[in-house]
Amino acid sequence: MSKKFRLDYNYYDVPKHTAEALENYFFYGYEPGSFVYAVLTNDLIGACTRCDHVNRDQIVQIVKWVIQRAPAGSWGNEQRVLNWIKDTDRRRSEFVEAWEKRAMWEALQEG
Repeated sequence: MSKKFRLDYNYYDVPKHTAEALENYFFYGYEPGSFVYAVLTNDLIGACTRCDHVNRDQIVQIVKWVIQRAPAGSWGNEQRVLNWIKDTDRRRSEFVEAWEKRAMWEALQEG
């Protein structure tokens, strides 16, 4: 991937456009497209019928990334996804704040 993403997709073959949709969802609460939404809500049939040809070939990698790397409380069912989008319990805000602090700390250590 040539674009610099904030989240770590190393060891997972997540397509660039899917990583972009995931980051917009995790950091800004943007509602993802129907494929990513189906993945995040554990809708296997929906994910399989809504994926494009690129995501179809990488669906297992995408799901593994979500299971192992996605922020807690951001996926699993429709209510969790809607809560993340609306930031009703501030989980998204807390995730973003923690990520920004960690990124700043890493930047200071490099400097």
